[in-house]
Amino acid sequence: MHAALAREIADAAIGMARHFRGAVTVAVLDAGAHPVLLQRMDGATLGSIQAALEKARSAVLFARPTSALERGGWAFGTVSDLCAVAGGIPVIHKGRLIGGVGISGLTPQQDEEVAKACCALDALNGNSA
Repeated sequence: MHAALAREIADAAIGMARHFRGAVTVAVLDAGAHPVLLQRMDGATLGSIQAALEKARSAVLFARPTSALERGGWAFGTVSDLCAVAGGIPVIHKGRLIGGVGISGLTPQQDEEVAKACCALDALNGNSA
């Protein structure tokens, strides 16, 4: 995950959030679950910062959308910083995990819709990453 791709993902997320007439925080992490970009829109709650980071981190660590963790069937015990709420999506490029995106500020379902759309960018399907 490089900074330019992280910026494209965040820009797309912010555009979609405006479509939903909401304000979000976008967290983009690399494959090691380290932050590459964190952006909070004006009006997004302060709590959305940590939620977006934890959603993205959980998506990277478990290599699956956080909505899959939310649906149950998983026994995590005390996994630190786990977020099992929709809105975190792993970023896969050419079959390889390159990072994760976490969106927080809308409903969990809308957060996930935004995150999925960001991960379908042309840049991910082309030669960038």
